[in-house]
Amino acid sequence: MLYPPSPCCGTLPIAAGISVSKDVAEAIERAAREIYETGSTDVQMDLLRATASQLIGAVKKGYGMGINDVAYNSPDWETLAKITENVYSFSAAKNYHELRDMTDALRDGDRIRSFEEFRKAVEEIDAKYNGNWLRTEYNQAIAASQCGARWNEFKRNAKAMPMLQYQAVMDSNTREDHARLNGVKKRVDDPFWDIYMPPNGWGCRCEVIQLPSSAAKETPSEKIIPPQVPKMFQINFGKHGIAFPAGHAYFKRLPKEYEYKLKETTREEVRRILDNAQEYQRLKADKDYTDVDFDWGNGGLKATHKDHNFDKAKGTYEKDVQKAGFKKGRSVIFGAEKSNVIGERFTEGLWDNCSFEIASCETVTENNILRGLKHCASKKTTEIAVLHYPNGGFDQEILEKAIKRYNGLEKLHDGQYLEFSKIICVEYDCIIFEMDL
Repeated sequence: MLYPPSPCCGTLPIAAGISVSKDVAEAIERAAREIYETGSTDVQMDLLRATASQLIGAVKKGYGMGINDVAYNSPDWETLAKITENVYSFSAAKNYHELRDMTDALRDGDRIRSFEEFRKAVEEIDAKYNGNWLRTEYNQAIAASQCGARWNEFKRNAKAMPMLQYQAVMDSNTREDHARLNGVKKRVDDPFWDIYMPPNGWGCRCEVIQLPSSAAKETPSEKIIPPQVPKMFQINFGKHGIAFPAGHAYFKRLPKEYEYKLKETTREEVRRILDNAQEYQRLKADKDYTDVDFDWGNGGLKATHKDHNFDKAKGTYEKDVQKAGFKKGRSVIFGAEKSNVIGERFTEGLWDNCSFEIASCETVTENNILRGLKHCASKKTTEIAVLHYPNGGFDQEILEKAIKRYNGLEKLHDGQYLEFSKIICVEYDCIIFEMDL
């Protein structure tokens, strides 16, 4: 059993109402189809981001604020940055095991299951990983993050309030080992807190309070009966800035050949999120930008320069595209469109730091899509072409035919062709297709 029953969470589950997010459910569905069709167990970035985003929500709840709410390079920033990396590493490891179980479910003995049989097996796997296990993980993220916030507070106040006191809930659901620590007082810098700072197990509800110096009287070590705390919980989560311990089964059972790959993937994701969090703070303080927002869970960032000119007829299309990118964790910044240069033509702004232009495809025909690509190419600094389908109807086959015709313009050398790094298709306010070129 991954998470043994915990008497401490018998009557007060912190996340009693938690359920799998829509993004996780949709990512599981896509992963199931890809596994059934290709047998691939590669990292599913949508699933990784969706899983991590849900747990980041628990971290924010426990810490009492998000990384976008604290000063850059402050102790709180450093702690939340470390927790972000830990949550993404945990989510990547969890997803690996979930996807591996789904791959194993392709077969029933020597027989390959039908898709309906496979889908039913996936539902059972999903219920296991994103049912009770998710609830325990969500609670742990809250408790560990509370520890992180409190530990920084304890350090700030240590000179005036040098003593900490352990407090167990002391009801019928409290573990006997934890109850033994109730009332223990030790100094903030005492090694005792390196081992016994709660949470001290799955579902632990214990906490620590800081006492004024006038009430500070240390508990002699010989009067403390050492509790049986699981080895993976013998750590000060706040001091180390983590939500999930290294001894967790997801980490321990990860094959070495995947460990490095997942580390590289999560490191890149976390770097992007922290960079966007820092940029959010800069844009928020810049009076030239409005509608500035940041999603800590997936790293989404958006902002609009006050001198950006929304198309009078199709300005809502631009906003739908920005919303689509933001929901997917992209940075979408609408730039200024004014200068002293007569005739200068501006792109929309920056999409993940690359200049982008939007073209509307109100009808889904090769000719209309070709016109859209040529419009994007008319802005000679465009790196990413975004095709918006405001009426739906995206068809990949028609898109590929239009791209083939567009590529044929290169040999004409008449200025209609521009090499893009990426083409993104947005239907309503959702990214429906992406192609790296």
